[in-house]
Amino acid sequence: MYAPLLVIHSWGRWLLLAAAAFAVVRLLARGPASPLDRVSRLALVIAADLMLTLGVLLWAVSPFRPGGGMPMGTMMKDKALRFFSVEHPFSMVLVVVALHVGSVLARKATDEHQARKRWAVALGVALLLVAVMVPWPWRELVARPWFRLTAG
Repeated sequence: MYAPLLVIHSWGRWLLLAAAAFAVVRLLARGPASPLDRVSRLALVIAADLMLTLGVLLWAVSPFRPGGGMPMGTMMKDKALRFFSVEHPFSMVLVVVALHVGSVLARKATDEHQARKRWAVALGVALLLVAVMVPWPWRELVARPWFRLTAG
């Protein structure tokens, strides 16, 4: 169960990044608000929710989660284990919270400028967290491949 979830979660990042790119393009679009603005927000929130769900499932079956067979103290001393068992999951929960809050605040804004500003702040926070907390191939201790085909 762990290996297929890991591969699906790894490929899901591209879905999330595509939805984020769509949201950024719509945010930067000039002119009056269009239904595509709301669709772009919704697409990104759904993609983030899907990735969080996959991540929680992956974390639940992972041998590297707290209580998964390895003492918590040992995990916290190892930077890579700490990243995957605590830092990455916690940060991605914050990403989803930022996107949900930003989407709601944008929807409830009284004017278009306020809606764009609120969504821009939430999107910026979320993208910053994603950029910092994804195990990109160039990250020294936690590097993962661009396109994972197996769990190994």
